[in-house]
Amino acid sequence: MFELKKRSGLCAGERGQFFFPDIIMAVVIFLAALMFFFIASDFIFRQVELSSSTNEINELSYQAMSVLVSTPGYPQNWSKYTTSADVNSFGIASSKNVVDSYKLGRLLALLSTDYSATKQKLGFGYYDFSLELVDLNGSTVFSGGQVSSGYTKKLVFDRLVSYQGTEAILRGIVSYAN
Repeated sequence: MFELKKRSGLCAGERGQFFFPDIIMAVVIFLAALMFFFIASDFIFRQVELSSSTNEINELSYQAMSVLVSTPGYPQNWSKYTTSADVNSFGIASSKNVVDSYKLGRLLALLSTDYSATKQKLGFGYYDFSLELVDLNGSTVFSGGQVSSGYTKKLVFDRLVSYQGTEAILRGIVSYAN
């Protein structure tokens, strides 16, 4: 029996040695796994945040463009006002998807002269907003508002409308930072 114990390298009363390189390797593997977890969770969090803000902008833009081309606004004679202070909501439609050229001109003028208050009334808050009327050949007929060059993302929303008896595209452009 003594022979068996001698071959294994353990004698009675001895314990197995704790090998120092093994603990170092275990700690390195644990720290690598922990670092991977934090990097992956940060990436996932940023993707969810970006998706959430994009969804918010999409919803705001869809609602604003729908109201613009579906209603005459409130009050209906809002185009007679010189500022957007007395306007409750903007609308440029004489009927659904038919643009009133005078109201469109007034809205574009307000986007040029009273930009901040007008974009607030449209519902865009801290996003930059630009509105264009484009004919089907791609030429811009009217435009107003501003799209900041400092922002990295731009979303474009097109609505097919009738303008002075011909089809055209009403384009809303929203710009924002990531």
